[in-house]
Amino acid sequence: MGGDLGPPGNTRAFSGAAAARKAAKDLGRDPSQALGAARRCEAVSKVELEEWKYVPEFFDSLVEIIPDVEVVPGNHDGNLEPLTPPSVKINKSNGMVLWDSVGLFHGHAWPAPPLLGCKFLVMGHLHPVVVFKDPLGFRITRQAWVRAKSDGNKLAEGVLKREDAKFEGNATAEVKKKFGVSVADADCIIMPSFNDYLGGQPINKNYQEGWTELYKEYMGPVLRSGAVDFENGEAYLFDGTFLGKVQDLRRLAQ
Repeated sequence: MGGDLGPPGNTRAFSGAAAARKAAKDLGRDPSQALGAARRCEAVSKVELEEWKYVPEFFDSLVEIIPDVEVVPGNHDGNLEPLTPPSVKINKSNGMVLWDSVGLFHGHAWPAPPLLGCKFLVMGHLHPVVVFKDPLGFRITRQAWVRAKSDGNKLAEGVLKREDAKFEGNATAEVKKKFGVSVADADCIIMPSFNDYLGGQPINKNYQEGWTELYKEYMGPVLRSGAVDFENGEAYLFDGTFLGKVQDLRRLAQ
């Protein structure tokens, strides 16, 4: 499970529990664990009145189906813990490691040092979408996954700076020395929002328009640093349809 839960007061936006039931039915068995890199709504540091009703209802329904629920909070998830059942684990935004090979973090913050050794890094925050436009100007927007290669040494440099660690020379060697982590050039998976009622950032912006400062802010520190080869990233729709590389989609948009 991942992506945003949606704006407060919109019960259809809180359909994750129903989706979990459908997934369990399709699988023929109950899932044992749910993981969310979530953005709850637009309240950053406080809890809105509607959220006291809808967010607990969502999590209460979810834990009835899936006993092990963990959340990696985003930059819009202030004070989430009082809204969740005691069994739901709230991790830090800099992420968690699964199965010794998958790192999950939200994306508005640098990953924690242990994630640097993962084969795969899964992040949210950007909400990538692709905008299709016909000759008459009619537009259709669809959420998209992006899979791109990362530069482990650049990631290590960013994480070390975030940790205020002073170092000279190779960042990969410093991470190994300081944290005991062997840095990998991970495949980075950028998750879309799974909520149709939320917007996203178009990844097929044409080259003439370029990445605006606001768009760069939405990208988060990892993508802004150049540690992920975003332009050569591969975009996929929800159903697995391969759309092409980000740079090729941007060329087509010109």
